[in-house]
Amino acid sequence: MAASSGQLEFKWIFLGCLLMFGKGALGSSFYDKGLVSLDSTTHMQQRIDLPHGKALAFYGGTYSSIWLTTDGFLSFDERASYGNVNFSTGDVAPSLDYPIIAPFYHDGEALDVHSGAGSIYYRTLNTSHDGPELNMFGTNISNAVVGIQNFQPIGGIIVTWENVAAAVDITNGCGGSGSGSQPCKTSSFQVAILADEIGFTFAIFNYGRMDIDIRRFYQSGFNAGYGGGWTTAVPQSELNRAQSLKGSDVQGRYYFRICADRIIRGGCRDRSLQPANVHLEMSPNFGGMFGGQTIEMSGSCILPNENITCSFGNSQVTSYGIYINSMKTKCSVPRLLERGRVKVSLRHGNGREYSGIITIVAPGRMKDTLQSIDTPGSGWNTTDAGKLTLTWDSRLLSTQRNDLVTIKLIGYREIGDTAEWVELQVLGAGPNVMNNGVYTFNTRDHRCSGDLCNFETGLVEVRLADTSRAASHLFLVSRELPLGWYVNNDMIQRYGSHWPHDKCVLWYNKDRQDMAWLQSLPYCPCNLGQALVDIGRFQTDPGCDMFSGSVCTYHIGAVHCVRSVKPTPLGSGNQCCYGPDGALRYAADSFQGSTPDRSHAWGAFPYGRTDLVPSMSHWVKDVVTFYYCCLWTEYADCDYYMDQRATRDCSGYSPPRAATIYGQGHVETLDKNQYRVYGAGDFKLLEVVPMDITMQGRFSRDYLAKSTRGKSTTLNSSVILSSIGIEVGQERVEIKLDRNSPQRMLNVLVNNTFQFFNSEPEYMQQFSQVTIVNSPSKAGNINSNFTVILRNGMGVQVVAASGLMNVLVLVPHTLKGHVRGLLGTWNDNKTDDFTSGDTNQVITATGNQEFYNQFTYSWRVNNSGESILPHFVSPRTPSDLNDNVPFPMRIQSMYDVCSGQTSCEFDYQQLNYRTQASQTKMAAEWFGEVQLLVAPARSCGLLNVPRSTKSSYNYSLGSTVTVTGCRAGDLAGDTTYSCEATSNNSQVWSPSVSAVCTNTPLDEADVGMIAGIVVAIVVVLLIAVIIAVVLRRRSRKDKSASVPDEGGNYSADRPNPVSAGEYDARYSEVKRRDEEDAPREKNKRSREFDMTWSRRGHMG
Repeated sequence: MAASSGQLEFKWIFLGCLLMFGKGALGSSFYDKGLVSLDSTTHMQQRIDLPHGKALAFYGGTYSSIWLTTDGFLSFDERASYGNVNFSTGDVAPSLDYPIIAPFYHDGEALDVHSGAGSIYYRTLNTSHDGPELNMFGTNISNAVVGIQNFQPIGGIIVTWENVAAAVDITNGCGGSGSGSQPCKTSSFQVAILADEIGFTFAIFNYGRMDIDIRRFYQSGFNAGYGGGWTTAVPQSELNRAQSLKGSDVQGRYYFRICADRIIRGGCRDRSLQPANVHLEMSPNFGGMFGGQTIEMSGSCILPNENITCSFGNSQVTSYGIYINSMKTKCSVPRLLERGRVKVSLRHGNGREYSGIITIVAPGRMKDTLQSIDTPGSGWNTTDAGKLTLTWDSRLLSTQRNDLVTIKLIGYREIGDTAEWVELQVLGAGPNVMNNGVYTFNTRDHRCSGDLCNFETGLVEVRLADTSRAASHLFLVSRELPLGWYVNNDMIQRYGSHWPHDKCVLWYNKDRQDMAWLQSLPYCPCNLGQALVDIGRFQTDPGCDMFSGSVCTYHIGAVHCVRSVKPTPLGSGNQCCYGPDGALRYAADSFQGSTPDRSHAWGAFPYGRTDLVPSMSHWVKDVVTFYYCCLWTEYADCDYYMDQRATRDCSGYSPPRAATIYGQGHVETLDKNQYRVYGAGDFKLLEVVPMDITMQGRFSRDYLAKSTRGKSTTLNSSVILSSIGIEVGQERVEIKLDRNSPQRMLNVLVNNTFQFFNSEPEYMQQFSQVTIVNSPSKAGNINSNFTVILRNGMGVQVVAASGLMNVLVLVPHTLKGHVRGLLGTWNDNKTDDFTSGDTNQVITATGNQEFYNQFTYSWRVNNSGESILPHFVSPRTPSDLNDNVPFPMRIQSMYDVCSGQTSCEFDYQQLNYRTQASQTKMAAEWFGEVQLLVAPARSCGLLNVPRSTKSSYNYSLGSTVTVTGCRAGDLAGDTTYSCEATSNNSQVWSPSVSAVCTNTPLDEADVGMIAGIVVAIVVVLLIAVIIAVVLRRRSRKDKSASVPDEGGNYSADRPNPVSAGEYDARYSEVKRRDEEDAPREKNKRSREFDMTWSRRGHMG
């Protein structure tokens, strides 16, 4: 029953008094408990339905009813009850792992058992009766929780436990009628849950007297349930004094946002607590490396007049905080020189430091806030611009367009080991420069002088003058820019009107003195298929991405580029681009070819110093020089650049080997044997010896039953992979199916802590040993596709669909002979793939029972100490391993679904679930395409005729290429060549290459890329197959699921001059190219583009 309308109206007349009035054991923070109490005859719990069909959101799920218990918690599953479990360890038995909201999780006494068990009250709220109170809640929550500005609840529930006792105390005799009996220790606490119409839900915990002894499993917090994890609300050590501590601006009150997949703590913590006990909450929990974004923070309670500072990153760059209220402050992210997960420290008047972790996103992965700089024809990337305009969304800075702003040009440079940002010039300031979203200036008023003329790259900043009025940003920044227009006058005075040519030659002479960095570059994959599938060593370059539709501005003619993931020891990286035919594009053939990076575009750890700064070091070493030699000379000097950034070809490339697990335990090993895992439990999928890398998998039946919604009565041997764990050194990654949230399909944990990939800047996150990439599907960001990249080049892709987990494992050739487990022993010998983990003997059994006992079971995880997955599940031999058919299908019906695919047919007859059978079929086809594309290509390598133009750049076996002319000089020698096989594994250009461009302006001692015989292993891979398959996958899957493939092994008949240490400068003497030099043939299409920086990408 509910309180009457009249009662409620009467109460709100005295709302302020009633909400804060002390009520004996109830704290002064308590809200009105209402008149409805838990019926004592219900013993331990009672269901409460929310009024008018309203719903609460919790950990991504939505609920219209809730179970109230005497054990100090609310549950969204009636099976939940108190148990001896420490939720915070993550090792929770499924029988206790339900979604709960627990202000005080304890062993409560049933109300009908003892008169001293206390009372429990509840009341529901809705706008028709409780409007003023809901408005009050909305204001308080908006003031208390970071990232929340104007919360407007439309309903909720308040539950109060008053003077409740613990069952164990009553059992021990407290509260009895005898003369020696002692009163029971009791506690009083309250929870209020409020929700708005769009799904935001908050919980407020209030604590009164908390006298119950805090036993081992008594705790306060939120459990997502079903493996979703736990968040502590009030630490166990503080529960007995929670009433006297500040959890917000009100003593004894604690705020939480509970609707999303991560609980966000609101309010502030008592200033008496040690910093280690105060969690620093931040929203958003990411920011760009170039800075500007304001981060709301809550931690220790703040006084109005205190100085507030925040420091970011390893270099502890400081920004000043802005006081919002006693519970919240905000700091802007300063310009940094690093990316990834960095420490943030908040300091204020009490002198203590409160720390948290924030993700600093690499340049190009954040949305551009100064848009006009990217506009073709804007002039920002030119040397002779007269007027320049920048535009921005004024709402990002403040709500008032007449607020003043200051516009600055910021330069970047590297001197010695030091990398630094320097303010170069104020471009606009004063009473007429306002936050109206547009500003134009004349470049002649802003020219460099003195030392500032040595800056080559930088960015533009628009900063709000009044920091207290900052909205989501304190300042806005452009992307990286060349500063040609800024230094143009000085350069003309030094070098003349053709100064870019002189700067190019100066750079060339300096850069060629040290080419050792090329020696450690990884080889490019030979074709697009290999590049797409080698996800452990290469990832898509966002600036040239066939799946996102980027235009490949700096690689015109390419359809897709990839970058090496791991920087070399010198901080360099490789970039490989591919044409419509899938062939690798060479810098020797085109000014739009694949060009390696002296400084990796994504930076190199530890960042922050010369050559290692993300994007900016790359601009200094690789991009500005491209402007000098190519873009600002209309490609006349571009050969200088391409000679120094020659394509690291595929002559030494070896592809990874693939294995997979999909559907009902279907496995294909690294040596291409197939079998099926029967029975549930934890198993060792892969061990890398002696590199301290382990991959384990949990096969489950309960997930299978849930995903089939009760349609199947499967055999006890039917299992699916529900979780995988990867351990690299001291770092553990777990990816598991999410059985609860409709908004996500996979959960990711690193070192037992949930990680979240909810927005685009967070899709790629780097940890100490691994990088994890979230690839949203066409259905949106449903967390269904993750790739784990290990530092040794392994890649593990985990995809969830239709309740099934599919795993693709790619192992680099360097680990061949060092792996073992359920995924086989990779040594190119299929006969010893099934080697026992117990006896090291090769298993030859063919029967299901014998094979399971002798091979599968031998790779079991033996105990919790050996397990890297929480809550160890011991494998047990199923009682029935016969492939019985519980749901016989008509042949035609089965063919309609499976088209003859055997694993699909098996799953269909086991599950009687068409959708999952279809998913098994697609997974099998997906891996089949991977195996098709893994067949190595055969290629003759670059047709090495320096400075030439050609009819085709496809050098695969069977191709014919004609040298059509020279970019400089005159063509001599044979012009048409065919790539012909000389044996089953070798091929050569026929006739021998004699073509040459004579009388070229540059010295002809070009060591270029390797021509001649290239030895390949395995079979022919047609480039057309690559493109056809990739485009087919692109049309029906998301971009990461479309990453299917590997390719060929290559070795040259003579060593590559780079890898053999024979690489030297390209030319013994450089001739200055003055105006009388022969003009170069230009790429007309390139000239028609305004050379702007493509989004998230770079030129080369």
